[in-house]
Amino acid sequence: MPLVSFAGAVAVMSIPPNTQGIDIVAGRDLFRAHCGACHFAKEGFPAHHGPNLHDIGSKAASRRPEQTAAEYILESILDPSAFVAP
Repeated sequence: MPLVSFAGAVAVMSIPPNTQGIDIVAGRDLFRAHCGACHFAKEGFPAHHGPNLHDIGSKAASRRPEQTAAEYILESILDPSAFVAP
């Protein structure tokens, strides 16, 4: 399940969760191959075509109270228009 690995990798960029069972390297490689053209994930870089994803784990945890950060990130990947952050 590459998207699950990717979602886990994005989440761990900002918060230190239990990473057991998450393939961080695969997530990083997926991000570079499919997301990096539009998104940065380093602090201080401006938004590109998509928002900067630095600290996304912490931000995602507060976006939708009924979802965990990982659930929100996965939903955002699978259905980007499901919720657009203000």
